[in-house]
Amino acid sequence: MYNFKCPYCSTGLDAEDNYIGKCINCPVCSETVVVPDKFMPAGTEFGGYIIQDVVCSNMLWTTYHAIGITKSFGKTVMLRVPTTFIKNKPVELYKAFSNMIRITGTVCINEFPELIESSVEDDIPFFVYESYPNGSVLSNVNVSNHFSNSYDSLRLIRKITVALKKLWDEQNTIVQSLKPSNICYYGENKIQILDLGLSQFALQNPELLEFGLDVWDQAYTAPELIETGQANTPSSDIYSLAGVLFYLLTGRDPSEESSENSITVYNDSVPDSINALFKRMSQKNIEDRPSNHKELLREIDKILKEEAPEDSGAAVGQSYHETSTMAFSMSSIKDELKNDSSPGVDLESDNDVESQEEDFDDDDDFEEDKKSLLIPIVVVAIILLAVAVFMFF
Repeated sequence: MYNFKCPYCSTGLDAEDNYIGKCINCPVCSETVVVPDKFMPAGTEFGGYIIQDVVCSNMLWTTYHAIGITKSFGKTVMLRVPTTFIKNKPVELYKAFSNMIRITGTVCINEFPELIESSVEDDIPFFVYESYPNGSVLSNVNVSNHFSNSYDSLRLIRKITVALKKLWDEQNTIVQSLKPSNICYYGENKIQILDLGLSQFALQNPELLEFGLDVWDQAYTAPELIETGQANTPSSDIYSLAGVLFYLLTGRDPSEESSENSITVYNDSVPDSINALFKRMSQKNIEDRPSNHKELLREIDKILKEEAPEDSGAAVGQSYHETSTMAFSMSSIKDELKNDSSPGVDLESDNDVESQEEDFDDDDDFEEDKKSLLIPIVVVAIILLAVAVFMFF
């Protein structure tokens, strides 16, 4: 007998071990719940790794941070163990699941974990991904401590948007199930987006839905996916991203009521420009949202450039310069683009992004100043050389 929480109403439930991986009805909310696997405690040795902590869990697998001992020695990895629920399904279904994992684990985009090993330990299959130390999914992060003002939250949204743009440009795909519980945050604006491909896998295998599989959270899922089962454009992920922005700024999940009103109902310190952006991103009608990542990035950069200096999040007596050392300036956003950009993402060369062009103007002026100083120096050097040669002869 062990205790777990209902994922719908958070009621504590008890189950015998032989019910693990099976469906039961929650006695409180009546929702169908799959009895989850027990977590491996910290310090457990498994498959050549030492378990550190649980990152997250869903009906398909449990995700841990672990440190390599006989493999990837001393390196922090993300170790994912399929659940009893999926392992008990027909062999063909589990093979399709494993194939999906291998495909989505090799997209070669930094913000999506790269698969480095798949193996079996005591008849338990597991998958190992590259990771960073000391991370946690956003749903487990105290957002008020990590994101001290609205602009910090918007910078993280920008980071996620850049990653989604790379995914679209290089793989022509979207996440479909973006939410705080599958965005792993490592500080310093470093993230990993988990569960790429799970939504498509579930939709392509409807028998899993009949068994109670649910990899979505309706508070974050685009209306068109809920209504038709189809969501194939960046606008659908942008809707989900609006929900993540809402969560970062309020510490709560969005609801039907909140998306129709505004963030400022729950956090009156949010600037009007960010609130207006949230409203555009969270429109029920797909045509009313930003149509693509570039458009969204342009709107975000405009807000960060025009309004960040007026941010009221600085403590009393603290200068803006001191505040800016703790957050990204526009120049650091430019550096981030250089580091993150891949052949399919060349945001810096976009002539329409005025916020970036103006930053480059200062650099061009500096280069012209250097050229104007160099000419007289060269002339003086030539004259001195001529005098020296004349005196020698």
